[in-house]
Amino acid sequence: MRIITFNLTTVFLILVCCSRIPAQDAGQMPQAVLIQYDDESISIVPLSSPQDPALQSAEGILLWADRGMEQWRPYPQNPSEEKIELVNGLIQPTRSPDATSSISVSAFTTQLDQLTGLALFRGNGFISPAAGAMHLNPKIVIRREAQEGDVAYPAVTLTLLRGNEEVLTFPVTEGTSRITWSEIPQIPESFQEGLTSGEYTLREADGDRSVTFEIESPENFEWVMEWPEELKPLLGDDEGPLYVHLVVEHLLGQLDEEGKPIPYYSDALDLIETLPEGERTTALEQTRKVILSRLEGEEENVSYLAPTGVPLIDQARELIANGKWEQANQLLDSSELKDGGRKEGLAALYRAVILTESGLSQTMNAIAEYRQASLLLQNSDAADRFRISNNYGGFLLNQTQDRLYNHAFSIATGTSNVLLESALFWNLARAQYESAQELASELSDSHAAVVEVNQARLFAVLADLIRTLDRPDDEERLFDRAVARATLFAHEKASAASNNESTDAITRASAYEILAQIAFRKQQFEESRNEAKLAEAAYLDAGSLAGVESVRRLRGLIALRHQGEGSPEDALTHLLISHEIAELLREQIPDDQIGISRAGFLARRTYVNELIIGLLVEKKEYKRALSFVELAKARSLEDVLIEQPVEESDASASQRTLTEILEAWPKNTTVLEYYLGGDRSWVFIISPEGEVVAHVLSRLDEKPWPSRQLVTGVKQLQQNLGSQAVKMRQRLVARQGFDNAWQQELHEFYNVLIPNDAREQIAQSESLIVIPHHVLHYFPFAALVTKLDDAADSKGVAKPEFWIDAGFNLSFAPSLSTWDLLRQNSTPLQSANAVGIVEFEDAPRLPGVELDLANMRLAFKGKVNKVVPGDKATEANVINLLQQPGLLLFSTHGQNLPDNPLMSYLLCRSDAEHDGKLTGRELYSMPIEADLIVMSACYSGLADRSPLPSDDLFGLQRALLHSGSQTVLSGLWDIYDATGPILINEFFERMANGEDAAKALTESQRSFLNERRNSGKTEPWLHPYFWAVYTVSGNDQIHFSTAK
Repeated sequence: MRIITFNLTTVFLILVCCSRIPAQDAGQMPQAVLIQYDDESISIVPLSSPQDPALQSAEGILLWADRGMEQWRPYPQNPSEEKIELVNGLIQPTRSPDATSSISVSAFTTQLDQLTGLALFRGNGFISPAAGAMHLNPKIVIRREAQEGDVAYPAVTLTLLRGNEEVLTFPVTEGTSRITWSEIPQIPESFQEGLTSGEYTLREADGDRSVTFEIESPENFEWVMEWPEELKPLLGDDEGPLYVHLVVEHLLGQLDEEGKPIPYYSDALDLIETLPEGERTTALEQTRKVILSRLEGEEENVSYLAPTGVPLIDQARELIANGKWEQANQLLDSSELKDGGRKEGLAALYRAVILTESGLSQTMNAIAEYRQASLLLQNSDAADRFRISNNYGGFLLNQTQDRLYNHAFSIATGTSNVLLESALFWNLARAQYESAQELASELSDSHAAVVEVNQARLFAVLADLIRTLDRPDDEERLFDRAVARATLFAHEKASAASNNESTDAITRASAYEILAQIAFRKQQFEESRNEAKLAEAAYLDAGSLAGVESVRRLRGLIALRHQGEGSPEDALTHLLISHEIAELLREQIPDDQIGISRAGFLARRTYVNELIIGLLVEKKEYKRALSFVELAKARSLEDVLIEQPVEESDASASQRTLTEILEAWPKNTTVLEYYLGGDRSWVFIISPEGEVVAHVLSRLDEKPWPSRQLVTGVKQLQQNLGSQAVKMRQRLVARQGFDNAWQQELHEFYNVLIPNDAREQIAQSESLIVIPHHVLHYFPFAALVTKLDDAADSKGVAKPEFWIDAGFNLSFAPSLSTWDLLRQNSTPLQSANAVGIVEFEDAPRLPGVELDLANMRLAFKGKVNKVVPGDKATEANVINLLQQPGLLLFSTHGQNLPDNPLMSYLLCRSDAEHDGKLTGRELYSMPIEADLIVMSACYSGLADRSPLPSDDLFGLQRALLHSGSQTVLSGLWDIYDATGPILINEFFERMANGEDAAKALTESQRSFLNERRNSGKTEPWLHPYFWAVYTVSGNDQIHFSTAK
């Protein structure tokens, strides 16, 4: 997949080129907007600044950015009202218990039909069992092909063979086209429960019609049907249309070990036909026809999508509608479509539609594809231009929602202009929908209905944006009139679409869902529930599982918020169904090697996980809650680790369930796994006995610490700790002494992050694994202060007791599942390699690197294989070292780019093919054989400024684990060149003596601290900046062989 990078200003310029913004406004990104409204209309007006002359006669809500801080106020300003500022990200979050901000109405382009463009089958005289295919159900259903002549289904005798052995022979009467297993007479006792696994042939005794097929093994049957069985309790054991839809999608989406499709057509057809004809939805009946046509060896497309006239494009559109995004992507990349004109433009358009499913993670690439489509189709007919405007409008509106509904975390982590960007994207979306509306007038009423639904969604989102800017519910609201105006427009548009006779099922379902959401916002829960049920029925009739997923989320929220109606159990059931559908759809997102597309898809759905986790914790179902925490963590990395080939020396390595992991829990090991929700945060503790408990992160007053405040506090601490050597020097030169405020900060974090009743258990553990979440990946847990140094003053550096003094060996992991997978492939290390650069053209000299290299040679002696000095440290040579097993020391400058972490880099020498900056993106794309990588480089352990809610990070550390490394030692901030080599030296010495990586680093840090505590001198190096910078992540058990 092509991955393209732009900064925000470039993004805006590209967007306006594709939108209807006047040329004079397209030169720069607006720095302010006015949400202008009166009794007749509401709109967003971009402004060059808060002093723009266009404001003179305007009225509304003024939103602007001032030196990285967003501000807003009513305009013109009431003298009694002060401007509202966003300070440190402390804003009422949209994802609060009383909001539905993570609800999004399924876009028109995400409709889901069943089955087109897959393999065809041809059986000689039989439709099913399918020729040459695998079958799950041992009780086969026989469907005969009609014969030419007066009798379509003559009387015959059928024989079933296994090899040359006859299993059974039975007569079939004239006119019989379908025979179930129970209808076959005189079945032998051994086959009453169906056929055993193996290959069979069914043939007419006196004719040449036959078919050969295979029955799956019981193990495969159980594995494939495990998920459908788990669905039944959620649906109340109701095997109705929703259950059948989900299981059919599951059966048709199966892949073999090489990732190739192996759809179970006959089993899917059998399941559909268990429903009486009157209970089958339109989509199920269409799917049944398509399967039958496939099994008959014919291609039949059942669709209500208007054809483009380009067969490959239409096939891809059907696959997109069916949720088969990866297969569609392959078709759209076909050389047949590269004509430099209409075909190529349509291909770009639908590649962009696929990228839209991946949320913010693929914004830049989607924009580039939309721009390409716009340029190539600008002179095309109205239908093509409608497709561009409508789909592009949906993309822009999704961008609005993604920013708006996760704004609290984004702002808390330092992301600028989140709400202003939301407003600007909204305005661009509106321009696209207005263009689509004009084009729809040239096409049909159904096109017009589609635009009405999308405009309804547009104004519903605007109402949410205004709610976000308003005061909390317990204060006097300022913007109720604006909310009411936007909501009225949304309601009028949605009502018109739902009553339009030309409206198809998908459009009608979206209209019902918007009406349900509007009613929910007004706390009209009964009306919201009724509209939601109508929406689900319409989505199901059209086969849109994405729509059902969204509605079930809304129904869960209704059950949670409507006091006196429903219950937490009802809410949990709806949310679990929504989650299961999302997991099914996630598998259809194209694999982009890095995993960023699936991460973006999952990020939009983590709010459901958060609600599920909260409900399960309240029920004290801690282990089950932890399983959902795991489903929201490092999934892209986990996918890669599962797919990696297992070493022959450890054939037992495989993904294990949480229950299996806990049943085999290692002795003297404790895990702390964190989860930051939109409002509350939790820590899950796994004891040395494998028992799980959960705690809400709270202050000493036992009140939960809001997540956004926790995020802000971590970012502030990170900023305070960085560059501490320079800050100390400046204070001492100014005769201000030492600033020991850090110990109080780290003590307060200790009281919040480490529950009081778990501290003794943790202290007695031999191994402590911390699994952070969001910005906690960047937190120095080793430096948590357990006891303050009350005697500290500005004359010296404080000497408090740190968490690391407790005696455990500390390490980190992206998730519990990845930790377990990495541990399973652990083998002793045999060799060490290194690359070190002292002199740089455009960066400060690093004299400590020479000491790192000398220390490594001394520690590992004959096990040192190759050391690449600075003048030879080209990017090509470094890449070569990354492909050598063992330990690799990388001592150089590192740079984290938090707003574009895939471009974070380690500095090398340039060569003929490389620029000398080894980026995260490049690391993701190469195989890495180095087992343990020591990055003695600044900021090498950091990644995204605001991690995705799915907790997939895309910086250097995660890139190395993703591409093959088992363990990474990296830095949380800038590494001080005088103390870094001291810590790394003892780490090497301990590793050379056979200690595992976690123990080697922890002991080297303890030794460093104790030596300075006992020196009798003023020791600035006791500050955590100098010793807590390094962390070990991944396989904590990795160690060197001590054999000579």
